[in-house]
Amino acid sequence: MRPSRSPDEDVLVAGQIAHPGGYSLLGSLSDICPRPGYSPTGEERAWGRRLAKRFGSNGSYDDRSFRVKPGKRPAPVFDTRTLKVSTKSKAAEMLGTPNPAKGEAVIVFGWASAEALEAGLIPGRK
Repeated sequence: MRPSRSPDEDVLVAGQIAHPGGYSLLGSLSDICPRPGYSPTGEERAWGRRLAKRFGSNGSYDDRSFRVKPGKRPAPVFDTRTLKVSTKSKAAEMLGTPNPAKGEAVIVFGWASAEALEAGLIPGRK
């Protein structure tokens, strides 16, 4: 039996990344934060703070840039260095080069519908 969901129910998908390849994995989500050329709203910054707390980095988090600043311990991140992403892409320019060994990372998130999650977040798949 599948739990019932309202059709407008969205799900937050988030992670800490240190490479533009991780950002490219969010392409099928809506309202991705941070994103190039966009100034986040207060609600988006609040979501970033909640996620930073959940990831254990709330003392060193900048909610305007979504960056986890260097700390005393390494930052757990999705290791996406093997994904091919142009170093000249807008995502690469925006993310820079965080060093997870020094505790640096970028918190990223976006929204997906429950139906998209069930379909595997693959465009065109139903």
